[in-house]
Amino acid sequence: MRDVPICRDGTLTYQWQETTHTIQVGTPEWDSWLAHATTFVVLDELGTFTVSKERAGNKRGEWYWRASCRCNGVRHRTYLGKAENITRARLHEVAKLLTQRGHSHTHKRQQADVTPTHDQFQNGSLPGSTQPVPQQSHDAARSTKRYPPLLTTKLFIPLVHERIVTRPRLLERLQQVTYHALTLVLAPAGFGKTTLLSQWCAMLRGAQTSHSMQSGAAHTLAAPHSPAVSVAWLSLDKGDNDPTTFWHYFIAALETLQADIWDEALELLFSAQPPSIHMILTIIINTMSRLPHIHVLVLDDYHLIKTPAIHDALSFFLKHMPASLHLVIASRVDPPLPLIQLRAQRRLYQIDTSELRFREEETSVFFEQETGLHIAQHMLATLDRRIEGWIVGLQLVALTLRTCSDTASFIEKFTTHPLAHDYIIEYLSEEVLYQQSAEVQNFLLRTSILDRLQASLCDALLEQPVSQSILEHLEHAHLFIVSLDEDRRWYRYHPLFAAFLSTRLRQTQASLLPLLHHKASLWYEEQNLLPLSIEHALSAHEWERAARLVEEVAGTLLLRQGEYGTLQEWLDSIPPEIVRSHPALSFAQACIWITNGSLTMVETCLHDAETALDPEREEETALQSKILALHAFVALRQGNAALALSQSLQTLACLPPQEELWRSMTEQLLATAHFMLGNVKEADETWRRLLSESRATRKPHVTLPALRSLAQVQMIQGHLHQAAATCQEALSLVPQDQLLYLQGYGYIHIWLGNMYYEWNDLDNAKKHLREALTSGQHTRNMEMLVPGSLGLLRIAYIQQDGNTVDTLSKYMEQLLVDLERSNSGERIIAIRASLAIVRGDIEEAAYHCQEAGLSLENKEAVASLANPNSVSIYLIWVQVLLAQNNISEALALLAKLRQHIVAHYQHNLIQLLALQALAFFTQGEMQQAVTTLVSALSPAAAEEYTRTFIDLGTAMAKLLSHLLTRRTLAPHLVKYVRRLLVVFAHDTQQTPFSLHLDRVTHLHQKDDVAPPVLSERERDIVRLMAQGYSDRAIARQLMLTENTVKTYAKRMYAKLDVKNRTQAVVRAREFQIL
Repeated sequence: MRDVPICRDGTLTYQWQETTHTIQVGTPEWDSWLAHATTFVVLDELGTFTVSKERAGNKRGEWYWRASCRCNGVRHRTYLGKAENITRARLHEVAKLLTQRGHSHTHKRQQADVTPTHDQFQNGSLPGSTQPVPQQSHDAARSTKRYPPLLTTKLFIPLVHERIVTRPRLLERLQQVTYHALTLVLAPAGFGKTTLLSQWCAMLRGAQTSHSMQSGAAHTLAAPHSPAVSVAWLSLDKGDNDPTTFWHYFIAALETLQADIWDEALELLFSAQPPSIHMILTIIINTMSRLPHIHVLVLDDYHLIKTPAIHDALSFFLKHMPASLHLVIASRVDPPLPLIQLRAQRRLYQIDTSELRFREEETSVFFEQETGLHIAQHMLATLDRRIEGWIVGLQLVALTLRTCSDTASFIEKFTTHPLAHDYIIEYLSEEVLYQQSAEVQNFLLRTSILDRLQASLCDALLEQPVSQSILEHLEHAHLFIVSLDEDRRWYRYHPLFAAFLSTRLRQTQASLLPLLHHKASLWYEEQNLLPLSIEHALSAHEWERAARLVEEVAGTLLLRQGEYGTLQEWLDSIPPEIVRSHPALSFAQACIWITNGSLTMVETCLHDAETALDPEREEETALQSKILALHAFVALRQGNAALALSQSLQTLACLPPQEELWRSMTEQLLATAHFMLGNVKEADETWRRLLSESRATRKPHVTLPALRSLAQVQMIQGHLHQAAATCQEALSLVPQDQLLYLQGYGYIHIWLGNMYYEWNDLDNAKKHLREALTSGQHTRNMEMLVPGSLGLLRIAYIQQDGNTVDTLSKYMEQLLVDLERSNSGERIIAIRASLAIVRGDIEEAAYHCQEAGLSLENKEAVASLANPNSVSIYLIWVQVLLAQNNISEALALLAKLRQHIVAHYQHNLIQLLALQALAFFTQGEMQQAVTTLVSALSPAAAEEYTRTFIDLGTAMAKLLSHLLTRRTLAPHLVKYVRRLLVVFAHDTQQTPFSLHLDRVTHLHQKDDVAPPVLSERERDIVRLMAQGYSDRAIARQLMLTENTVKTYAKRMYAKLDVKNRTQAVVRAREFQIL
């Protein structure tokens, strides 16, 4: 492979036989090289362009050379001349001509003095973008869509400095990008990752089909007839750790490749309730797959991204992204992505520190360019041993050497200093900062609080209109400043230099920090960049002002996007008394607490909001109604359906019509309250009206939450198949590749996971519970994380998946630690009791039940049974009593529960009756056990309840088997019981809890029935039956005839007092024969 020839400052550099060669323009060697070459790239101080050898269209004329470049998405070309006319002066003249043409085109567009808004980006007025954003007929419509404004300089490819050291070997390596899904450029700070990628991007833009020929061998950067490679860039920073912000910028970067096709993804991202990111990414992937040509997206400084949800989503994107798209990630550390799998699939390419280090010859070229000095070979070797090719270190040395009189002495001092990096910090002080004028020093220190610099922003901090000239001076002096756009409006400091300046400012002028942040906050607010304004207001400790800004954003943007992480960080930064004085902030905090399931904290925040409300302010009327709606939600969760009904009606009477989402949510609360009060008809009418209205208006953000709520109630009623159909309707409301957001997406998967578990379809149960867990992790919603994790843990125990048990157990403990910081004791106790039952830790479950102080001796406790969640903790208490052999106490509690439980809570009732039947059976009260079991089976059969019975262990299998032999049942119940017994026969793995029940049952019944004595052959046959062998297979296995096997089986059935092989397997397990 050959390297790309690059001409700069009158010198051509190319690679041949792993050696770098240089030729001066205008020499005989130059003329000879041109005779064989076909193309090269020129890096002029005015810009970069490609030079290609061409021939007249009829292919009969002489060869000539043509120059071309791409500026703002438009390709400009001009005649350069024959080989003998290509001189250094001619190359510069052509660079000037192409630059003028590019500027002429660019200046036709209106330029903004401040950061463009997202709307400007959408309609094609983005300055310095790598591609034009074409105007479409629907631009006017799109301009009305408000998204958060973007810092569009993050989307600009950093400019390549005219004196940059050309690195042909690395540019050659980067040609592999389009052959791999992911390319990683990994190295610590200061090794030139961004510079290298910027140079490569500039070369791609200027030479889409660049190729060269040396010694008769052809080399192509991109095949001559291959499609062009389009490049997009995204510079990441710490502020991009919010998933919504990250993916907003990600889509914005893709828009620079192809505009006006991302509306659907953006609308989903900023919908009233955003979907799981996998849905949005599916749409992005499908959209990308329809684009022609090859596209590259560079994500710079990815090490600043710490959010697991972003890593997980990007892993999903990498797994499914189209072959036409290639990601390049520059990072200081290995990103937490599936690198092992990608490497195994040969989809990963990597350039690391060892390759990015400057080699000795590159160091020599660097010093000659930067200082004009020729450093002796032994000195270069000495520097290399100390700096090890660290480019920033070399820059620091070069800065000193420009004014140093004794080069050798300085290099010796530098290389022998015991702590080179400490010396660099000292150098930055003594030789960089203090060498500047007082005015420049003042500028550097005061602007160090900014992530990005712009003249008017810096003027606001300095209160003097001098910033533009200082920025130009800093760039000209190469003082660790980087221009971010082609118009040189926005800049940033090198990260190491920025860190040094920030530290020095805190050390020397800490008292200025609040004032500087205040001025920055004001400037950003004027530009409507409120998130940045908030950050600086918080840094200035301007709590009231920050609260006002957060209040504005929380009401109009963040709450609607579900960006709870960012909002919570801001609320945590503001003193609590300030938050409490702003009703909208207390309300926002209450909304966040709801996702964590902390009703006590929700009530506290709602009280704070109500206390701070000003009844004279008309704009707070709607807020007061929303507060009342949350009160209704809390009342419902606490089982006070009557209060929830009253508050829901009050809310609907006050909420304005335009508050569609809140009115829909309140209607759902109203329907649920009716249902819990036994007003099933009213509840059904409310749901039907709500669904009918929302479907008619085609507003999924209203329809889907209603479907979710309806599915939950159908589950409570024990109508599992109806509930599953409702969930599936919600999930399939629109085609898979055009999914709109499903409010409560995770809840729908929780319901489906629980139903599939009940039906003993553990694979589908795991699938949906994992989806719920992913959704919960995306929003940190404990209402999804806790039941999702608990359900998966239960399955892992059944399937004896030890690794998953360990992982989920640790995860559950961490969730509980998080919950204990914010939730009431009752909720934590209930969760810990449930977890203990799943683990089979009866002592711990008993402890938590005692801690909860459960009792049905007062009206409040009985009233709480209107909440199905409250019934669940009492059923756990029953299980504990059974496992502890407290049968009489368990039966007494079951009798009270059966008396008070709401009649249409069929799901709870089936569970209760199954436990009651088992308790009667364990105590030897067979007639009551059979009668109670039939009461449970009758409603359970139609809905195919399975795990409710299977999880009660072999004791339940005995009772079911006894039922078939002792009681005349309806045909459909006989079929149902036999199906359950088949599951028992083949489901050899029990839950830890069911093993406790088996031991208790055995204690009560061990003297009642003596185990039958089976012959060795009969034992062999029942053992093989348990393994699923047919009579013919058993005969082959035991070398008997099939008739002989059947004879043995009949004798064995008689001894076990059963009628078929399924019952035989169950009874053999009862007697511990297997």
